[in-house]
Amino acid sequence: PLDGTTLKRNYTSTFRLLTVQNESVNVGPELFTFKGWVRSDSVYPLNTRRIIFIGGENDEYAGNEHAIYMNADGTATTLMDSSNGDIVQCIPSADGQRLVFLIDTGTDAYVLRAGELSDASLNLFDWQTEILPAAGPTWSLDGETIFIQNAGGDVIEVDAKTGSRNATRNFPACFRPATSMGGDFSDGGLQLYRESPDAPYTVNRVPDWKPFRNVPRISDPDNIGANCL
Repeated sequence: PLDGTTLKRNYTSTFRLLTVQNESVNVGPELFTFKGWVRSDSVYPLNTRRIIFIGGENDEYAGNEHAIYMNADGTATTLMDSSNGDIVQCIPSADGQRLVFLIDTGTDAYVLRAGELSDASLNLFDWQTEILPAAGPTWSLDGETIFIQNAGGDVIEVDAKTGSRNATRNFPACFRPATSMGGDFSDGGLQLYRESPDAPYTVNRVPDWKPFRNVPRISDPDNIGANCL
């Protein structure tokens, strides 16, 4: 559906774990299937054994009516849907234990929702703001704090557990993944590619051109924030 196809029904998405070593690709067994379409920018925190992905039901054309799902045991659990507004961003903490959502309510207000993943549940708090953040939300290294920078340049520090807010001076942009759900490219410009669904995967290197150099990436989770302001 993301490519404007005319056939928009009866999607079945298959998840497999691919391991890249020495620029060769090992395709693992099928993990599970999802009845619907799935965007490619999913998140797989290794230490959690969870897969977090954006998916949509059949006959949808990849619009705003999508949902965030989590898979941990071969079944997909809905974490967030579009019933309360369009999901603008969904960003995981570095350890994969928490998520923060930015939701457009359609009433000139945006809601920040954050929660801790526990089994198949997501405990949330809400914070409503009328200003779309200029940058963020982003996470601190320990996953305890969320940072948001508004259009005026002010930075707000939000406690991920309580939702309490304080003004702060610095905005650690390098805590943010390449896109709101992790991105298609690994750090170092590696991309998995295949000519057709039946062809083997190969590893391509993306040219080091300016837009990619300027995108912050998480390359080493143990050192996130080491050189941030």
